[in-house]
Amino acid sequence: MPELIFCPRKHKLRLSMPKSSKKPYLCRLIVKSVIVLLYIFIVYLLTCLTLSWVFKRQELKLKAWIPGVNFAEWCKLIGRKPSHAWWLLFPLVNIFIWTGMAIDLVRSFGKLSFMDSFWAVVFPPYIFNSIAKDPNVKYIEPAYQKNKNTSMHCMMPKSQKITPSLIE
Repeated sequence: MPELIFCPRKHKLRLSMPKSSKKPYLCRLIVKSVIVLLYIFIVYLLTCLTLSWVFKRQELKLKAWIPGVNFAEWCKLIGRKPSHAWWLLFPLVNIFIWTGMAIDLVRSFGKLSFMDSFWAVVFPPYIFNSIAKDPNVKYIEPAYQKNKNTSMHCMMPKSQKITPSLIE
């Protein structure tokens, strides 16, 4: 347990850990970090495996195992430019890009339910496996371009266009 100790020479308070507990604390931190890294590595390998099954349906099976190329092909499949995959190299941003790409891939195959999107965010290999193994699921169209071209304003009839009177 950390303690606050007053240092009379420097007239400051400092936070100190008892000497007996410094090493176990560091060991626990290292173990937790290794567990998180192992989880990320296993999820990445499972994602590559299931992407190879999904890409097999698109004749891109071997590209799923090449780091970087797999994400570029994934971007092409969902309707984005391959350069969009570069955003995966930036910490914190990569989480949002990864989940957005996973949801767009699931929607490109016609899986539009909430649970499909939920599994795409929480554990993508699960939903990618179900897409690859189900013979009834077909690639429809790039989901990103579909979302980009569809807006609330375009879907409304001319008589119900958004005007200031409808907003108020």
